[in-house]
Amino acid sequence: DSLPTAAMFCLALTLGSWVLEFTAAGQTGLVGLLGKLSLTGLLRQFESGLFSLATVISFLAVSSLFFLLTVLWLHPGKPLLIQLARSVICTAMICLAAWAGMTARGYIDMTENQRHSLNPADVRALQSLSNPLTFTIHLNPQDGRLLDLEHDLLAKLRLIVPQMKVVYVQSRDAGLFDTGNDEQYGLIEISYNKNTETSYSNSQQELLPIIYTLAGLQVSPAPVPDPKGYPLVADASGYKWWFYCILPLIFALSGIYVRKGRW
Repeated sequence: DSLPTAAMFCLALTLGSWVLEFTAAGQTGLVGLLGKLSLTGLLRQFESGLFSLATVISFLAVSSLFFLLTVLWLHPGKPLLIQLARSVICTAMICLAAWAGMTARGYIDMTENQRHSLNPADVRALQSLSNPLTFTIHLNPQDGRLLDLEHDLLAKLRLIVPQMKVVYVQSRDAGLFDTGNDEQYGLIEISYNKNTETSYSNSQQELLPIIYTLAGLQVSPAPVPDPKGYPLVADASGYKWWFYCILPLIFALSGIYVRKGRW
């Protein structure tokens, strides 16, 4: 009903998004999905230089939901039950649109060193996989090896592999710094076309050849140019007359004309 109340609500929503993203870090299931749909979680990919179509659609869906709820609840004179019914219908429709949009696979890696992408030869080979690719990971969500695997390989594969499934097998015996009595803890099983290979390594240099072996592919890395790096040093010596003579003269003459009304 007032601007201060709206500002406090926006602040609470922002802080709640931070808390939700922090809680959902390394989690799977519904908690992990909510963490990805939080406002700060949606912005995380843009901050790291990844333009994902699924993230754009999800962000627009969440934004549209709050705009529509605002329009519904600010309308005066409507009965409470009608507002609740319309809000539920609106929320269900937007959630369906967001769920459908999350299946979109279009993305653009805007970083100079292509940190979110694999080698172009790897991308072409992985996009050609016609059967489902399944990862069975025996690691707990809080394990640092799983976090490294998610950021180093699985996040890249989700963008390019047509059919991919990740199964997380948690062990109650394993702690944060020990494996407990589970002999399979830390094991990564990769299945493709009824063939399975295992590895305890979470490095993409170790796991990608396993995928190619299962799929019967031979991939040679394509040559890519080295990034130029930052800061980018530009030579502006040819523009010194423009910056130090012509442009100041234009500003000075404009100021004189404005003050005197004549040249």
